[in-house]
Amino acid sequence: HICINTFFYGSAPKESVHTFEHYKILKLYSANASLGGGCINEHISTQEIVFDERILAHLKVRDCELILALGESMEHIITDRSLCLVNRKEGSIKNGKIYAVQTNDGLFIKHCFIKDKRLELISANLNYEPISYSLNEVEVIGRIRGVIAPV
Repeated sequence: HICINTFFYGSAPKESVHTFEHYKILKLYSANASLGGGCINEHISTQEIVFDERILAHLKVRDCELILALGESMEHIITDRSLCLVNRKEGSIKNGKIYAVQTNDGLFIKHCFIKDKRLELISANLNYEPISYSLNEVEVIGRIRGVIAPV
């Protein structure tokens, strides 16, 4: 059920996947999200990645997009150069969950906690200090719902 034109001839995934009911196209943003000191992204483009919908359903990540995570501050949960599945519909912070957050210092992926009208960003790696921002200084991009990590 896989169209070889997509793999061998570079045809757009949309052209070949629309006839197959078990595939979904996710956007992979060229933006980098820092697991450490923040990533500044000036020009963001997207690629389309084909996934089997059954895998996405099993992982409960059907409504997600992908972003590349760089750094080591979230190790052992998220490793350097992992692809994070971000659900942009989940922008309301639930304390302790992991979110992609845009700040003046860049884009971060961290455990998030709301305390006294401030958003505290906590790393999984204890070698990194917490970072705190006023709630009006940040934009929550979405909740991290899964990770595809390199081996």
